[in-house]
Amino acid sequence: MLKLNSFALRRCCTHRTTSRRKTSEMTTIASKIFSRYSSTVSSGVEDEFEALFQETIDAQNKVHDKERKVIEETATSDEVFEKFNYKVLPSVYDSSSDLPKEPMSTAYNASDHFSFHATEILHKFYQVPKNDYEKYFGNGLLVSAMQASDAKVFNKLCLMIRKPSLEAIHYVSHVNLEKPPTKILFHGKIGSGKTSCLMHLQHYACTENYLVIPITDLRNTLHGWQEVLFESDEDGNIDMNAKGHQPDKAVQWISQLLAVEPTKEYLAKLTTNQEYIWGVDEVSTNGSTLLSLCEFAKQRPRRASKIAAVVIDEIIRLANEGTVKVAVIVDEVQRLFGRSPILDPRVFSKPFGERVENRDSIRKLKAEELELVCGFRKLLDKNWKNGVVIASVRASELKPLDITPRSILGIDAFNYLMPFIPIEVPNYNKDELRNQIAFFRDQKWLQTENIETQEQIEQLSFLSNRNPARLYDICCLL
Repeated sequence: MLKLNSFALRRCCTHRTTSRRKTSEMTTIASKIFSRYSSTVSSGVEDEFEALFQETIDAQNKVHDKERKVIEETATSDEVFEKFNYKVLPSVYDSSSDLPKEPMSTAYNASDHFSFHATEILHKFYQVPKNDYEKYFGNGLLVSAMQASDAKVFNKLCLMIRKPSLEAIHYVSHVNLEKPPTKILFHGKIGSGKTSCLMHLQHYACTENYLVIPITDLRNTLHGWQEVLFESDEDGNIDMNAKGHQPDKAVQWISQLLAVEPTKEYLAKLTTNQEYIWGVDEVSTNGSTLLSLCEFAKQRPRRASKIAAVVIDEIIRLANEGTVKVAVIVDEVQRLFGRSPILDPRVFSKPFGERVENRDSIRKLKAEELELVCGFRKLLDKNWKNGVVIASVRASELKPLDITPRSILGIDAFNYLMPFIPIEVPNYNKDELRNQIAFFRDQKWLQTENIETQEQIEQLSFLSNRNPARLYDICCLL
């Protein structure tokens, strides 16, 4: 029976969970064990039992003191785990983040940023010269909201040299301008960098003396709540077959067109070949410059949509004659097809905020029922030459995984744009991700302690799924 008592006592005192209890609790446990077998234990054995108990308590106190001393002196938690035989999984990360020291390609000329064979600067950033930023991008008017914000914060515009951009530049540099316009279509996941690739191509086209026509704000152009006017006769009857005019949006687009300095210089030289009558006392004579038409449109917003369509027709005519070569930049080209969110004022005439009793009276305009959109779609036709069309499509927020041109455009728009060269813009690869984080580090956009280790870099990669837009949103908080 003594052997059983000693075994029970040692098991109670040496178990790791019990050894961390207070001495008083261990005394209570030992008393319960002793009372259970008190009927069979003599007085001499009882003294031996108590001595064994006290010896065990003293040994445990020494162990606890030694543990506390080790914990205070140990620098890292890994050594503590090893000391007390805890299982430690080996780390898969390096100790340092090992980010590139030079994410910028400052050692190369600007012309090298458009070379398809510039593999040594692939995945790096290049800075758009300030003069080019003002001339080619309207000092932020023709860039995305995110890029405009970065250019304002960093006081410069930097674009990453990515493989899809260089591939498109390669095609444009070898295009046959005697053929119908070559069409290049960027597609990919939402936020993968399609607009940035378009900006890279726009910069390239401006440096190659193209007449650049930017159509980069279709979301605003086809916004639901806006004024749409239709022509009417002397009796006030609206022509149901007429195209709708968008006074404000047409003026905005013409302002964007003139924001590109090379395009504005071209328009100042190019002239019309016929006379245009806009009103009773408003006439543009034969030989008028296209720049004068654009300035007149800004003064007469009600005529702006028709004037914009005339300017596009004249540019196409001059391109067919070989006078100028044209580069059309279209962002979210799928908005030029299908239904627009604009209510048809010919059918729906309720004041804003008033409840609609009959929902059948609501009709939304088709994109081709707008004069400005019809002018844009002429640039996507195959019946002209001496030009290129570089466009992008954006997946629907409701179907973000449908990223192929066919699923986004639909069969009618897909056939309208055919033939074209599809180029997928994927999420960042490992090198692009690291260069992007290094760029944010150099611009003091990230706190250094948040990117010190490889584990932190992998966490950013996991949280963003290497998506450029998500990475930007996450880094804004660090």
